[in-house]
Amino acid sequence: MKFVTDFSLLSAPVRARAGWHPGWLFRGGSPGAWYDLSDLSALFQDAAGTIPVAADGDPVGLVLDKSGNAHHATQATPAARPTWRTDGDLTWIEFDGVDDHMVIPAISYAAPMSVCLGLQRFERVTWGAFRSPRALPPYVAAGASTPSDAGSITNTAGGTDRIDGAASSYARDDLYEALQTPRVGTAFANTSPHLNLEGTFFCYGQFRPSGKVFGYVEIEDAGLAEIVRLERWMADRTGVSL
Repeated sequence: MKFVTDFSLLSAPVRARAGWHPGWLFRGGSPGAWYDLSDLSALFQDAAGTIPVAADGDPVGLVLDKSGNAHHATQATPAARPTWRTDGDLTWIEFDGVDDHMVIPAISYAAPMSVCLGLQRFERVTWGAFRSPRALPPYVAAGASTPSDAGSITNTAGGTDRIDGAASSYARDDLYEALQTPRVGTAFANTSPHLNLEGTFFCYGQFRPSGKVFGYVEIEDAGLAEIVRLERWMADRTGVSL
């Protein structure tokens, strides 16, 4: 695929707003990715990056990675592209629960990695994934947790799962209820270099349920203080108070 858009501006982290932003996490060249869905300059309707996203309801075929690592998220199939939405204040991409997803390059991690995103589910029907290595290459799609039957999820990949800045319950029903409204979800210090599917409540399975993503960051070897700062930034984009 040939990108005709000049990505040279992304060779270094981009400051989206005054003050702290996720680009600071990547100043030392850390592996990872940052998808800022509030920045229209990073969103395109086509995978080649020739048609900018400009209005509520536009399809999203390319999201530029603002970490400086060039892990751009793409979708070449028009029918599988999520939709960019805004209510005049918040912005997000919306997945239809059928085939919508964004393909991202495989990212190799040598140390524990963390994922933080703003998210909301629409339905509690199937398993789902926000980040799954089972599809090659990986993809970002809307989803969360396991089916809504009783029981708990077991974290087998180390680290801590967090909702809105606090350690999450691993009870499936609790997770589903929580994610019916916008939340900040974090998988902190996952010890699997391949993002083990059993490691986090929103990285589970490979089905594509419906929902919203307000923003997305994954980063290697971030400390808890950095993650707390990231969660606060993500909360602002998600409409959540921490």
